[in-house]
Amino acid sequence: VSYSQSDQKQWYQRRVRARMEKLEELSLIHNQISILPDEVVQMRSLEKLHLDNNVLTELPEYVTMQLPQLRALTLENNKLSPNAAQVGGSRKTRSKFYYKIGVTDASIAP
Repeated sequence: VSYSQSDQKQWYQRRVRARMEKLEELSLIHNQISILPDEVVQMRSLEKLHLDNNVLTELPEYVTMQLPQLRALTLENNKLSPNAAQVGGSRKTRSKFYYKIGVTDASIAP
């Protein structure tokens, strides 16, 4: 049986997606990320997400809502607005949630 290149690509994508769904910790530190990749919210087993030292200006609230296992989110040294701190507010129902936004004066957006 011979598989087309398209079939092989689909098989590979399914395997990668299946492994991503099992990922428990993801570090995207120092990657010049300005927008969180959509694939991150597909990682349902993710417990720790590190996004420090990027150029994020906002973090959609749905991120914390769609990651049911998320226990730690770090966002230090980004270009987040003061309103971005409200993202962690949606997590009040989780008793053990670590949220660290820590911005420097230079990285606070107007």
